[in-house]
Amino acid sequence: MKNNTYYFSHDCNAHEDDKIIGLVMKCKWEGYGLYWLLNEIISQDPKIRIDKRALPKIAFRYNIDIALLENVITTCLDEKLYHTEDGEYIYSQRLRDHIAKRQEIRDKYSKAGKKGMKARWGNNDVIKSNNDVITSDNKRKEKKRKESKVYRTKPTLQEIKAYCILRKNNVNPDRFFNYYESNGWKVGKNPMKNWQAAVRTWESKEQGVAKHGLPALKPLG
Repeated sequence: MKNNTYYFSHDCNAHEDDKIIGLVMKCKWEGYGLYWLLNEIISQDPKIRIDKRALPKIAFRYNIDIALLENVITTCLDEKLYHTEDGEYIYSQRLRDHIAKRQEIRDKYSKAGKKGMKARWGNNDVIKSNNDVITSDNKRKEKKRKESKVYRTKPTLQEIKAYCILRKNNVNPDRFFNYYESNGWKVGKNPMKNWQAAVRTWESKEQGVAKHGLPALKPLG
């Protein structure tokens, strides 16, 4: 289950509920505040519950007297505000019902949204879990966007020359440009992502050739 940190209704007359009155009688208004804090903590748990063994950590984290926290828990159990599960966990049935209802409503609207999009776009389109629609037109646009992104990595010969001058290297800009122009600006089988990095790679190879007096090597992509 997803994190349930969405709004949880705090009844406008919760303080008049018989169970809450019983809690306040035994634990005062401080216990009333802790009850709502515990509800928030419970709602954030994937299984919507609190492990009894975690109470000392909760008391430390929120600077709560452990005796008071345990007293509030016990009173909530006595007043049927909370229940136990497997003897080790504390949960609120009201909170679980509320979250389940929220999930039911969310699923209902999600299904209705998908149904409406199918009616609009047709059954040949793909509807993703977040209700986005992938149509044939969208696919073409996405392909063009990716191709455009690759194309923007292609430098001009002037840009290569300027970069080589800036680097003060021995790379031949014309040779560099013609090599990658002929293979579609790919490094191996993949589109080039950074032509400056490719220049620096050639620069290292050229330096190695010059240092050892070896013949020029064919670039490795």
